[in-house]
Amino acid sequence: MEAWPLRIPSEQRQANFPCYAVLGQVFSADEARRIIEFCQQRYEKHEGTLVGPDGQSRERIDPVRKGHVHWVDPGDSEANWIYQRCTAAVLQVNHHDWQFELDYITPLQFTCYDQLGDHYSWHVDSNIDQGVSYRKLSFTIQLSHPHSYEGGDLELLFSPQATKTPKDVGTFTAFPSMITHRVTPITRGKRYSLVGWVTGPKFR
Repeated sequence: MEAWPLRIPSEQRQANFPCYAVLGQVFSADEARRIIEFCQQRYEKHEGTLVGPDGQSRERIDPVRKGHVHWVDPGDSEANWIYQRCTAAVLQVNHHDWQFELDYITPLQFTCYDQLGDHYSWHVDSNIDQGVSYRKLSFTIQLSHPHSYEGGDLELLFSPQATKTPKDVGTFTAFPSMITHRVTPITRGKRYSLVGWVTGPKFR
């Protein structure tokens, strides 16, 4: 799959480098339901895997990650509206908070934690080297109603105590890809989300 290109506005300002940014209602509850149904019906289901520094998938290891994913093809015209909405959110938070030099959103991952114990232990995304591009921003968009599941918290670790991120439907949470994060084990229900990584030239 090819990646989805970003169109970066020319204006820039000094970044204050916050640890994460949140936008509410990037997708409505109805749109979130549509995305869940669309991804489940249109794209093949895969086991969640680990990715090495060379960008290649590794065999899944249960103590580290358990769940499954569907990859959303950026070349699929039916998914354009999803990528366009994600692009707008990425550009907004990056312009306001970081001013990273960015070029692409890699294929979105529709992520499913729908079995008891599904999780993703502490990890970082920024060591994923994809040739001339490098993961700089990571983001998650909540698609499940927060009362429909327990556990499954996205937590960020940038201080001695982990920070839980919002779980409202349609909420977009972005953070620099070098920040350690995890999804805690599911204890009830099903958690669905869109996960994306935004690449750019290596930091100088």
